[in-house]
Order: sequence, then structure tokens, then C-alpha cells
Amino acid sequence: MTDFDDYQADVAPPWLGGPFGELWSRILGLGKQGAIVAAKNAVKNGFATIADPDALLEIAATFNLDVGFDEVSSRLRARILAAWETWQLAGTLPGMVRAFDSIGFAIEIREQPQSSVLQWWQFDVTIHPPFPWAGLAPENVPLAYRALFVALVRKWKPTHSECRRLEVNCYGETWTVRQARRGTWDAPPPEPWTGRRLVVAEGIL
Repeated sequence: MTDFDDYQADVAPPWLGGPFGELWSRILGLGKQGAIVAAKNAVKNGFATIADPDALLEIAATFNLDVGFDEVSSRLRARILAAWETWQLAGTLPGMVRAFDSIGFAIEIREQPQSSVLQWWQFDVTIHPPFPWAGLAPENVPLAYRALFVALVRKWKPTHSECRRLEVNCYGETWTVRQARRGTWDAPPPEPWTGRRLVVAEGIL
């Protein structure tokens, strides 16, 4: 790279000679050099493979990708590079599964005939542990995450469909799974269980 402070001093007109004139020329050259460095960094930060970590959020927004609250830059960088493949699944239930998985959440989607109470256009979503927040009680689920879950379902679900219920499985297992661990029906439960589930939204998605 050209050292513009030296270059500016060398090409300065004679009437800018002397110590003060040279100092002015060098300061002007440093300003030009800084502008060039900034321009090169701006171009570099437009490419996900070489962009600085703090630029990845802007690139993700360009591709309309959701970002987890504590998502590491390496994972986000990989998702940006796979954005085209991700958006090919938009408007499908597999696309919704992938959207939740991309920010670190495992979900279960139920449709007909898995649930007899669902109509053909309806589905239920259950979000399972592990969770990035402390505590397993429904009140421990942060409001910011609840809003994110609703936004993800609305964004990625099929247009014709309706999410009948969106819930968080705060304890981590269903009654069927728990009963399977008991061995027999009359066996004592392995630990206290209250079926703690947080219904984030119901019939509005």
C-alpha cells in the first residue's frame, strides 16, 4: 500500500514547503490512507468467509436469517454460506425444523394422524431441552426467547397452515417417555414430575 503521508509531502507544491506545510501535507495524506483502509475493510466485510465477526450480523440480516442471542460467529458464518440452501426450504415444516435447529433448539412437530384433534391444516410445535437459560420451570423462559419462537414459526411455516399450539417442554420428557423409564405402571416414579409445559402461543399463528 502506498504511504500517502510520504506521497502527499513529495507532491506538495512549493508554497507548502517548510515544516508547517509538510506537516499539513502529511496529515492530509494520512486521511486519504485511512479512507482507503476503511474502503478495503468495507469490501472485505461483505464476504462471509473473511468478514469480521461483528459484520456477520449485518450480512445475516441481508439474507433475512435469524440469529441466536448467544450464537458463536463460526456457526453464524456457516449458516450465511448455506443461506441459499436454507431458503429453498422456506414455507415447509422441514424448513421450520432447520430454522430452530440453526439457533440451537430441537423441536417436535405434530400433524395428522399423530394427533386426532388437529385438522389437516394445523400443527403443534413443542420445543425440547437443552435450553440456554437457567431453570426448568415455565417462568424461567425469558420473554425475548418466547417472542423469538413465535417469530420463527410465523416466518417459516407453510402459508396455508396454522400452528394450533406452540409450547416449551420445560421438564424435558413426555409422559410416554417417562412411563417407559418406569418399567411397569405401578413402579415408583424415578423423580417428581409435574408435566411442566409453557404454552407460548395458542391458536394465533
